[in-house]
Amino acid sequence: MGNMSYCRFQNTLRDLQDCARHAFDEGLSESEHKARKALIKVCAEITDELGVDDLEIDQSQVKAAIDNLPNGDADEDDDEDD
Repeated sequence: MGNMSYCRFQNTLRDLQDCARHAFDEGLSESEHKARKALIKVCAEITDELGVDDLEIDQSQVKAAIDNLPNGDADEDDDEDD
């Protein structure tokens, strides 16, 4: 079920904070691992689009960090979630 527009950010913030607490958990299912990678990419894209210059987000660094998360599969196609 999608978030209602009147509380979209409130609900998503709580969920995102929970995800942040578990960002490095091991033993995730393949679908959860892919969703974690996609979520990190979206967070990096939002920050980049906001023009947060002091973070100097390099998408290749984001990809390298994602590739080093637990449960990574070397044969997995990282671009299929884009």
